[in-house]
Amino acid sequence: MLHADEVEELRALRARAYGRGGGLTAADADRLRQLEETRRPVPLSEPDVDQPSDADREPLIDAVPLQAAPLDDTRDSAGQRPTPASGSDEVHGEDVPARPALAAAVRSHVKVVVAASAALILTGVAAGWALFGGGGVESALTAGQQERRLELQAEGKYDDGSVRLVTEDEDAVVWYATRDGSDETCVILDVGEASQEQCRPTDGLDDMALSVSVSVPVDDPDDPADAYGASVSAVLARATTGEPLAWVQRWEPQDSMLGQFDGPDRERAEELVDQGYLPSLSIVGYFHDQPVWVAEKPADGTQSGGMLRCMIVDATDEAAACQASQDSTAEIRALSVEAGADGTTVTWSLHVRFTNWMNPYLTIEQGLPQDAEGASIELGGEYGDPILVEIPSEGAG
Repeated sequence: MLHADEVEELRALRARAYGRGGGLTAADADRLRQLEETRRPVPLSEPDVDQPSDADREPLIDAVPLQAAPLDDTRDSAGQRPTPASGSDEVHGEDVPARPALAAAVRSHVKVVVAASAALILTGVAAGWALFGGGGVESALTAGQQERRLELQAEGKYDDGSVRLVTEDEDAVVWYATRDGSDETCVILDVGEASQEQCRPTDGLDDMALSVSVSVPVDDPDDPADAYGASVSAVLARATTGEPLAWVQRWEPQDSMLGQFDGPDRERAEELVDQGYLPSLSIVGYFHDQPVWVAEKPADGTQSGGMLRCMIVDATDEAAACQASQDSTAEIRALSVEAGADGTTVTWSLHVRFTNWMNPYLTIEQGLPQDAEGASIELGGEYGDPILVEIPSEGAG
C-alpha cells in the first residue's frame, strides 16, 4: 500500500510520463516502476502441498511431438515398430496411442495461448484505465479539448488530475472535476466561448444531481424574436458504479413560450413577435371576447435602449398602451372609446396591475377615471405605425 505522499508522487510521475510533451529521466522511470509495483495488491499465498518425487511423476503429455507420423509409417518393412537406439533417453509407451496424445498436446498448447492472450488483454485494460481514468470519451479528446483540459487544470481551482470530459453534444462539452481534496464535486459546461460551473459537496451528490446552464449568444441580439437566444443545460449525477455521467438539454425560449397558445391565439402571438414583442408575452384577460395581451418590446428597436411593457387590446383595432418598465409593479392603463347603440359614446377603462410576485391581472371599468386627463391610447395606423390619440377627461368641453 502507498502512503498519501507516495500517491501524490505517483500521480505526478504518471502525469509527466503520459502527459502531453512529458518525459522521465532514468531515475524517475525507476521510481515510477517502484511505486507501481508497491501499489499492486500482493497475491494470496498458495497452500503448501507435498511435491511428488521424480519417480511418482507421470510422463508429460506435451513431450509428444505436435506432428506425429502416421501409424503405418512408424513400422519397419517387417511390420514391427523400430527399436530405440541403445543409450537413447526417449521412451515410448506402447500402450499410449499417438493420436490421443497429439490431441491432448494441442489442447494444452491452446490453453497456454489463451492464458497468455488474457494476460495481455488485462494488461491493456489496466494501462488504459491508468492513462485515461477509465473513460472511453477521454481517450478520444481532440487537440482543442486537450488544451481546454490543461487550461482548466492550470486554473488551480480543481484537484490535480481530476478534470475529465464526461460527455459532449454538438458544441456543448461537459467536464467533471473535484476540488478541496475531493470534498466538492464540480461540473463545467462549455458551449462555444461561453462557460459556467457549479460545485457542491461530494457527499450530497447521491441525493441531488448537479446542474448548470449557459445562454447561447445569438447572431443578431437586436432581433426581438431572438432576444433570449437558446439555453443549454447540463446535469451531472453518479452511476451505480460511482462513475460520473451527464446529459445535455437544449431549450429554445421562443418555441417553448409560444407553445402555450393554440389556434388563433398562437397565430396572433406569432404576429406580435414579428412586430417586435418578446416571446415572453401572455394573455391576461379578454375584452369584447378578444384577448388582452401583456408583452415587452425594446423601446427604440434595440435592447440597449431599454424596454417597454405594453398592454395590447385586440378588440380595439389591436391598440396598445405602453410604459417604460423601470417600475416592475407599475400599472398599465388603456381607455377604449366606442359608439353605443343609441349613438352615445361609451368609454371603458382597462387596467393591468401586478402582484408582488409579478403576476399580471386585468380589471375593466366603464367610464373614465377621475385622473383620466392627459391619458393616451396607442392605436395601429394604416401601415402599423403607432398613432397617439389624446383622450379627454370627463367634463372637458
